[in-house]
Amino acid sequence: MRLKGSNNIEGSDQSLREFADWLLKIGDGKIGEISDGIGRIKIPYDILIKDWINPVEAVVTSTFKNYIDDPDDEKNLQDRAVLAPTLQTVDEINEYMMKINQRQHVFYFSADMACKSETQTDVAAAVHTPEFLNGLKSSGLPDHKIKLKVGIPVMLLRNIDHSSGLCNRTRLTVTQLRKRVTEALVITDSNARQKMFIPRMNLSPSDHRIPFKFN
Repeated sequence: MRLKGSNNIEGSDQSLREFADWLLKIGDGKIGEISDGIGRIKIPYDILIKDWINPVEAVVTSTFKNYIDDPDDEKNLQDRAVLAPTLQTVDEINEYMMKINQRQHVFYFSADMACKSETQTDVAAAVHTPEFLNGLKSSGLPDHKIKLKVGIPVMLLRNIDHSSGLCNRTRLTVTQLRKRVTEALVITDSNARQKMFIPRMNLSPSDHRIPFKFN
């Protein structure tokens, strides 16, 4: 994650340095305290969202103000992102962003299966049923069922083609939704406006909390 300031705001460089330093201290565990297994961090008053009713709506409207007025302009998504602490929060924000876009949605489903190995037994295979695997959530792996619309932002979870700029964490906006391929425009600075085609592919999570491999 990189932070960018504005040359039009007096003192923005100093404020940006202070904010970046604050983020680094959070990452290094130098700020905040843990109580009953829950980490608590005091957010500076000047960066708080003070007036809100729906917290998800407040975060989205404060971060993507122009996107709400014009969701078709991918420039409204450049240089802006929401860093969420849990996958549940990510889902809530994604669902709200999806509602802003009035286009027809398309559902995609994964075909999950446990990786075959010499140690896998018939009992383990019976336990790791498709229904069980479909319900697993893991960082770096999309859900079994995902909903997409033309115009919504997406992010790559794997490296596909370094030479074309299709790397992990590349951000794009969807332009077409096909049965086996998704067409999208890159919105990152170095390859902005390039049209890319993302095929279906095998993915295997590296989550250490899951005691077996599946794809």
